[in-house]
Amino acid sequence: MIIIQVALQIEARQIIDEFKLKKNVAFNSFEIFESNEILLIISGIGKIKASSAISTAITYSLSKEIPLESVNLLNFGFAGATENFQISSLLHINKISDFETNKNYYPDLIFKSNLEKASLISFNSPVDHNSQLESTLVDMECSGFFEASSIFVAPHQIQSIKIVADHLNPEYYTKEKALQLIDSNLEKIINFIDFYKDFTFNTQSIITDEESNLIENILLDLNATKSQEIKLFDEVKKCKILRDSNITKLLSEFYYEKSSNKNDNKSYYNSLVQLLNSKSVN
Repeated sequence: MIIIQVALQIEARQIIDEFKLKKNVAFNSFEIFESNEILLIISGIGKIKASSAISTAITYSLSKEIPLESVNLLNFGFAGATENFQISSLLHINKISDFETNKNYYPDLIFKSNLEKASLISFNSPVDHNSQLESTLVDMECSGFFEASSIFVAPHQIQSIKIVADHLNPEYYTKEKALQLIDSNLEKIINFIDFYKDFTFNTQSIITDEESNLIENILLDLNATKSQEIKLFDEVKKCKILRDSNITKLLSEFYYEKSSNKNDNKSYYNSLVQLLNSKSVN
């Protein structure tokens, strides 16, 4: 299942039509449109509204007994950009910064999309062309969306795609231009949603029994905590998907010594996580 958060009705219209989503009239604070596989919520403009909307949507999903492990979250909409980005480009966000708090967030791009990657900064108010920014997109929702989402799900379940609507000149586009921008990218947007809504399901059984046994033995020897166990299984999944690595070989050859010392065990654990994250893993 996928939950899509947008700020504006105009950003939602073609997605609603394409997937034949039906309005849920039980909600007053936000407009929600849904099907069996997709829930779209229109938040309004701003980080706080985006945060509140995605929390509302997730809570609603939980009330329907949908497990969080099967829910992916997507922020979609327009963004301003510096002039090195072409207007109408559809971009996959790999770093989100909050201008006011100086916090950075990193969506885990665990699956490969054909979209160009870009960073984005979220502001509390509109940004104009006089701002001293270099090679970035800007919006007013994404950091709020990501921060609230990360309370509930893992980073690989949180993604954002943006259409460049203007070069820090918001009055550039009208309602008609906005619809044209989405229409020119609609096939890519639909393909992204179609793939991403099923992505968790496709990765649930990616770890083999042999690999699972190796992981559990290492965790047992290192007296790992439950949170370390969950993280290590996630890191193994990512390594297999992103790098198509021979995990059985890697785990079998990973060197560590059983120890009663917590610091030693933590060091071995961190070394394994670092190895899984390393680009040199083959």
